[in-house]
Amino acid sequence: MVPIEPPTTDMFELRVIVWDAIDVQARDESFFGGDAEFFWRMVWPMALPEKSPRLFIQLWDADILSSNDAIGEAQLTLKTICELALRRGGGVKRENVLVQTTHPNYMGNQGTVRLTIELIPRYEAIQRPVGQGRDPPNQHPFLPNPVRPSFFDGLGIDFNLFNPFFFFKKYAMCCGVCCVVLVVVVVIVLLNSM
Repeated sequence: MVPIEPPTTDMFELRVIVWDAIDVQARDESFFGGDAEFFWRMVWPMALPEKSPRLFIQLWDADILSSNDAIGEAQLTLKTICELALRRGGGVKRENVLVQTTHPNYMGNQGTVRLTIELIPRYEAIQRPVGQGRDPPNQHPFLPNPVRPSFFDGLGIDFNLFNPFFFFKKYAMCCGVCCVVLVVVVVIVLLNSM
């Protein structure tokens, strides 16, 4: 008699880092343009072999007054990376993976997301722990906080609240010319009123 058992599975950990999104198509006037930095890590346990491993990616805008809108989505097939990890018995890492997103209501690429995809065995994941997002332990690799423009940049006002002289330093020539013009106008008005 032959014992019937389910196939054995190996435990792995899927680590995905979202670095940035570029050329994102905005449906309305975007405050910050079509590019964004995230530096965000996501971690999932995975049992291999998997029948059809896929990763779904969605781009959403963040509206202040109305509901958020879906900009685009993509589906990545992870079958080749999973098969390679099983064959090697070790980790597989793909850096600078550019994923183009689409939307059913709009033609063409709606934005590109740059990812790092790493699939490592569970024992290696225990030896090299990482946190979700930028939470501790923030390592392998270290993810800095993204550089985000201030609210005033989106309004066309380049003014740093923590350094009130930043505006004047950056636009010193323009401010100087405006002050000279203002003084000339005041002098002309005063001379004409006498």
